[in-house]
Amino acid sequence: MKKRKTIIIVLFVSMGFCSASAQDITATERSEIIDNVVDQLVNRYVDPNLGQKAAQTIVQKKEKQAYDALETKALLMKALIADMHEATGDKQLQLNNQSVAGFGPIPSYITIKAPNGTKLDEQQQKKIMQQMLKLMNYGLINAKVMEGNIGYLDIREFISPEMVPEINKAIDKTMKSFKDCSAIILDLGFCFCDFGGSPETVMYMISYLFGGEESVLLYELYNREENKINEFRTCTDVAGKRMPDVPVYILTSSKTFSSGEMFAYGLQKIGRAKIVGETSAGAAHITDTISIGHGIMMVLPVNRLSHVKTKTNWEGTGVIPDVSVTTDDALTAAKDIIQKTKSNKK
Repeated sequence: MKKRKTIIIVLFVSMGFCSASAQDITATERSEIIDNVVDQLVNRYVDPNLGQKAAQTIVQKKEKQAYDALETKALLMKALIADMHEATGDKQLQLNNQSVAGFGPIPSYITIKAPNGTKLDEQQQKKIMQQMLKLMNYGLINAKVMEGNIGYLDIREFISPEMVPEINKAIDKTMKSFKDCSAIILDLGFCFCDFGGSPETVMYMISYLFGGEESVLLYELYNREENKINEFRTCTDVAGKRMPDVPVYILTSSKTFSSGEMFAYGLQKIGRAKIVGETSAGAAHITDTISIGHGIMMVLPVNRLSHVKTKTNWEGTGVIPDVSVTTDDALTAAKDIIQKTKSNKK
């Protein structure tokens, strides 16, 4: 059985659990938060019909005073998230009461504070987050060449270059270590994309798996606000050696989310990679992170991706594996497939 490594990072700050009743809100603040959520759903949510449906649900509950007993932000956010999810089925719709400048919402289980309990300003928090990400190699974990000359990489994040300018250099260094491998396994089983996930970073890493003579169109993105189509293409200028003919296997789980799914689905549907593991979470939309006031950030799906071949995406269905096995058995299964393929070629 495959065992996951737990990454423990010790910094000069503490990382603790948020209290569910940490901050009280007034009736006026509660009303403003609800109204701002409704406004974003109506005017910016990727699917206008579902956005209107979710907004109406919340407005009706507000009119019936269903939220009046919720006297903390945590409880109100929990209720609003549940109502949005029920109306839309969209797991990417989220509310979070923490943010660091340039990083978007921090996962709800993390707090950043000085040892003496004093509050750190945004620049101090940002510096700490950068240190954390550097220690985690910007989400590219445990790169190694395994027995059989198989490259292996555990990808936890596809971090934006705007947030971490060093990300492409980290990808270059990691992919360079696989340049002579006979096969590559990319493990996305724990790719939750806590920091949002970057389509640009997805496409940069994918570019290593194609030839560089010309850019390959993989996705089209419909932008609701601008009513136009943008393209996601492979890059022609990656720094390292390309590996267009090296077999690629991608491990997925039910927790593989958002940009991790974009990576897996994109390669699967053009026959460039085989997916091994479990069906992924099913979160396909491109999101924006917006302040809705009172220290609350809203993660809002605003744009729709379509794969160039399927003309659709994995929203609600997840990325369905070519070989279905449990997450714990996925790595062993992928290695077995590689070995059998090699044996058949002899």
